Amino acid sequence: MKESPIKPDYFDDIFNLRYFMNIVLNGFGYFDGVAERVTEKIREISKREGGPPHPLADDSYYKERKDQETKLANFAKQQRESGYTYLFSIAIVKLWSILEACGDDFTIILLKDRDRLMGVDAIRKLKCQIVEFISASENEQIEIIFEQLKQDIGATFKIGVGRFESMFKILGFGGTVEEVPRRGILDFAEIRNVIVHNKSLADKRVMERCPWRKLKLGEPINTTREDFDMYFDMCVWYFLELDERWDRIVLQRPADFPETQKISEFKEEILSDINRKWESKLR
Repeated sequence: MKESPIKPDYFDDIFNLRYFMNIVLNGFGYFDGVAERVTEKIREISKREGGPPHPLADDSYYKERKDQETKLANFAKQQRESGYTYLFSIAIVKLWSILEACGDDFTIILLKDRDRLMGVDAIRKLKCQIVEFISASENEQIEIIFEQLKQDIGATFKIGVGRFESMFKILGFGGTVEEVPRRGILDFAEIRNVIVHNKSLADKRVMERCPWRKLKLGEPINTTREDFDMYFDMCVWYFLELDERWDRIVLQRPADFPETQKISEFKEEILSDINRKWESKLR
């Protein structure tokens, strides 16, 4: 089998998301105090005798532009005062979708290994529409197996990282997820669910599954940059964990293989950072 599918696809995805967040935050900063000054300066220059032509020299256009900038400035200020919770809520939903796609893609890649398929009892016991299965393409057959297996073991209803690990375990790709990343990814999943399904208001499920947050029913959950950064590190750690498993289980490389050692060392560095952030969060 080829090298782990983690590189570069999913690392690229999450780092591109972080770059995007930095650009958007700079955009907020521009409208929160800078844009109006720029507009005034351009208008001043354009109205000078012999100055370069610009639409801002027109009074009606200038008024329309100022009204729009005032609205944007007010919104940018509100977001700054809230810790940009609107933006980070969107980013957290996107980050989870990347993690979920990674877990699903890994499972599908493992299912494409026919030798692995034939040795898994849970797959041998699957039931499906025979005519539909036989008439499907190879990729479609894998998708059918994937969806049926996920349904049979209830993977969708597992909490946190369990939705991925339950599939990996059956396919001989299971491993250990450290306590703090496990709890952190559970926190990540539940906060994402509240954002998507309950308007960012605490419900009974998030209260029960994330008691460390000490939430009250109906309390607004204002996600912050600290939340996003912690979840980002959780994703990096888990991607490295899957990378390391791929080396050990699929490629059967020894623990002292140079590339495997680098992954392991980087994973430990990220874990140390995660533990620090988690302890800070619980204070």
